[in-house]
Parts: sequence; C-alpha cells; structure tokens
Amino acid sequence: MTEVIAVRRFWWVDEPERQLLVTTGKPQEAPGGSGEFYCPIQMTGFGDDQFVQPIFGVDGFQAIELALRFIGYRLTDINAKNGGRLRWQFGDNGELPKGLGAEEPEMIDNPSVAKQISELMKDMFTRLSNSCETVRAHCSQQEYAAYIKSTSGIAGAIVLDVMEPLYKKHPHLKPQNWDDDHTVWK
Repeated sequence: MTEVIAVRRFWWVDEPERQLLVTTGKPQEAPGGSGEFYCPIQMTGFGDDQFVQPIFGVDGFQAIELALRFIGYRLTDINAKNGGRLRWQFGDNGELPKGLGAEEPEMIDNPSVAKQISELMKDMFTRLSNSCETVRAHCSQQEYAAYIKSTSGIAGAIVLDVMEPLYKKHPHLKPQNWDDDHTVWK
C-alpha cells in the first residue's frame, strides 16, 4: 500500500462493532516505467484483509477515478449479497446510496445473449492484455508507455462499464475468480 489518502468506515446494521474499512492509497507510477499509474485499494473486514487491489489508469487521476468506481461496484455488490445490511455514517439510517460509485447502465436481460457478451468481453480483455504484452516484449519503453496509455481506458471500460453491470444482473456468469483480480479469466 502506498501512502494512505482516504479511509472510510462501514459496519453491518446488526453488528455495529464489526468495522469494515475501505482504504485508498496515493496513486503512483507503476513499476517498470511503463508510464501507467495505479491506485491501491484495500478492503478490510470483508474477507481477504491482506489483499491490496491495484487499479490502473493512464495517469494518477484516471487511476483514482477507476478505483472509486471499482469500490462503488464492490460495495454495492457486497451490500446486495448481504441483504442491504451494510451501513456508513452518511445517508438515511446509514444506508448506502443507490448506484454508489457510478450510474449503472441498463444491462441485457436475455440470459443467452448475456452469456455470449460475457464470453466476448473476456476474449476482448484477454486480447487487449496480450497486445500489451506483445508491445512490451518487442517495442521500446516509450512505445510501450504510449500504448498502455492508449489502451488502459478501454480495459477499464470493458470491466467497469460492461462486465460489472452484466455480472450484477447475471451473477451466474461471473467467473469464479472475478472478485479476486481483474487480470485474465478462463
């Protein structure tokens, strides 16, 4: 975790003494000089307390923006899976606001189409990731940094704007390790 820039405390409505913390670290340039930045987040009290999730962006600003959207999606998902019991110090009766993190687009209702879209999006993300590795392996650091800056917004949009809302509506399609790490899913 980098220098902590924000912490927010949550709790369960029926267990107010059980603290759940979301910590956001200061964005910094990713190791290796690729030119991309990451913003680390850590959620403690939710399960794997040691795991720090890096959220990448083309610069520090985008890394923060995507990290906050990711946190919003995760908290909304955790709250929904636990009967709306998650609370914070703001809002009516401490309830989380609707659409925390970002407005969610209406998503596909048809399960068959949703499954096809899920597979296509995973394939697109994998291909995008592979293209980054190809550029890293065969081009200069400067070219790689420029390529990462050009493609990281696409990767963020695939995950946050398409896949997260799709899996919220169709949780049975969510890959088993989806909540662990947004790298490449099988």
